[in-house]
Amino acid sequence: MHTAATEGAGTYDDPSTAASSDTTDSGHVFETSGGATLAPGTMIYNPEVEQYFIMEDSCLECGDEYSCKLSADDTDDPPPPPACVVGANLHIDFWMGPNDAEQPASLSTCEDNATIGNPYAGMGAVIINPPPNLPVNPRVLYGGAACFTSRQIDADPCP
Repeated sequence: MHTAATEGAGTYDDPSTAASSDTTDSGHVFETSGGATLAPGTMIYNPEVEQYFIMEDSCLECGDEYSCKLSADDTDDPPPPPACVVGANLHIDFWMGPNDAEQPASLSTCEDNATIGNPYAGMGAVIINPPPNLPVNPRVLYGGAACFTSRQIDADPCP
């Protein structure tokens, strides 16, 4: 849908970009859970932020957590726990916009607040291939001195 990671309005017709693993060393292609595969173009509804996203990107951490490994380039995640099960840790990153120049350190925290399965946390609650009529809260998820929190209080300052 987009040619670059994009923060849309979060509606079904104007979703923001989401990222997950693409190909893992364990032979899995894309993240798969409950019969749904997060291939490019897959529509996702995140009830935590009440917005729609479309799978358009990949992320290193997503693939590492899904395949229970730690890549040398993945410098901000812990190693997988000893009991890690390949395919049991669904990790989806939700795009928060290009405002990272404002407070780049806090952007990661804000994204982590909305990330499903971060890190090695198992499955979160998302709807894959959702209907177009779910509730949408059309706010900006990151910008200025505020960011999304898991309590959905937009005015909370970013840590």
